[in-house]
Amino acid sequence: IERWVGRITAPIESDNKIQLIKEYLNRNHEYKTGKINYKDEMLVFLPDDFGCVVPAHTRPAPPPSLSGGDVGDAINVSESSMGPEECSEGAKKNIAETYFFDSNLINPLVYGLGDNAYLKQMYLSEIKKPYSVVFMNAHGTHIGHSPSVNYNDIKTSNPKSMFFKLVSCAIGAPNRENNIAQWYLFSGEALIVSARSVTIMAGSVARAGLGLWEMRILAMGGRIYEAYPTTNYQTLLGDPTLKIKKIYADCNLVFSNDFIDFGTVSYPLYIPEEEDRILYIKNIG
Repeated sequence: IERWVGRITAPIESDNKIQLIKEYLNRNHEYKTGKINYKDEMLVFLPDDFGCVVPAHTRPAPPPSLSGGDVGDAINVSESSMGPEECSEGAKKNIAETYFFDSNLINPLVYGLGDNAYLKQMYLSEIKKPYSVVFMNAHGTHIGHSPSVNYNDIKTSNPKSMFFKLVSCAIGAPNRENNIAQWYLFSGEALIVSARSVTIMAGSVARAGLGLWEMRILAMGGRIYEAYPTTNYQTLLGDPTLKIKKIYADCNLVFSNDFIDFGTVSYPLYIPEEEDRILYIKNIG
């Protein structure tokens, strides 16, 4: 079982590994000290075959290692009635409901049966913008993903966005050469990349692919590792302690006494009543 968390390892084939790591650490420090800022906006890149415009077809059953048990029946997927515009609006609505971004700060790129070269150019152009989050859901391997984007494209595109949530098959295996997820982290100004190292099955952001609960945690100022804890075959490249939403507030709690009376507290029956109960309060910042 692979679990790669907090990996700041330069790509295997890179000639300047030390320099890439140094640049990342400097970039990370500048973000934490307020010298680098990203736009409070999100880019959502959705393929058309994960729930938006899907012709009726049958997907093979997942292997036992991915389904958590015996091999099940094949999955019948009926044609979706959602067109690109509906899917786009659905994405905006779902994300806005997490309180992470207002709907007008979400830019979904929903592609249909268009020209791959055009779609590729459009995507590479968009990730040069300083989005806080880029959610990409597309078919892929460890060297690239749809629409015909490979690791060399990322190396030369100089991505400016902070957090790349890459939902794509086998895209995040840092122990393989030419791993595209690593080049997302080291080719531009990215600070964190979440990806899977094996084949996965996921729905579009209009359904469940984004992880709306995780986005709520980030919206409340949670750290990346709190929203995306360690799971099997999950890769988290970069500093997992980072926050996307920097929420600061003045402390309004004032103590005038050294003793605090919390009153009567009810305890579960299985806890012996005769035991002493001490409440420790620790300031963790």
